Amino acid sequence: PVQTPCVAEASRLAYVLYTSGTTGVPKGVCVEHRNVLSYIDAFMHEMGLTSQDVMLQYSVCSFDIFVEEVFSALLSGATLAIAPERAKASTEALIDYIEKEGVTIVDGFPYLVSDINHSGRIPSRVRLYVSGGDVLRASYCDKLLDHALVYNTYGPSETTCCAAYYRVNGSSPLPD
Repeated sequence: PVQTPCVAEASRLAYVLYTSGTTGVPKGVCVEHRNVLSYIDAFMHEMGLTSQDVMLQYSVCSFDIFVEEVFSALLSGATLAIAPERAKASTEALIDYIEKEGVTIVDGFPYLVSDINHSGRIPSRVRLYVSGGDVLRASYCDKLLDHALVYNTYGPSETTCCAAYYRVNGSSPLPD
């Protein structure tokens, strides 16, 4: 039998992400293919992703950071370094994994950035830290600023990950 190729239309749903947002009332956020592609295009442009990058894939698939990690890496030709559970056991184990895999981009919540910042070890090849989902305070990233670009991002799931980027380098992150 002849199989018809599957073609994704821009207006079709790419995924539904369930969230309670700030209301506490659960809801499903429907995101179309066109939204994902537009967002990833903007992210790749702002963050300068190339096929030489290695993106740490750390987030679980139920958060929109997962979309940012996975699709920006795959669509830019970058490598995706999927952290195994043993690498998530401690900050030290994660940094060992980041070094072993040659990770150049770490994308996650502020507490992940803070843990790396306070670890006493700055990963040697990371050129970019992207922090989203909450406030990025000065003490969360002060040691990283001389070694890599640091961005604080914000956006509800309805905006397909982020609606705003703030480059912390050369600026003032929020005080503690």
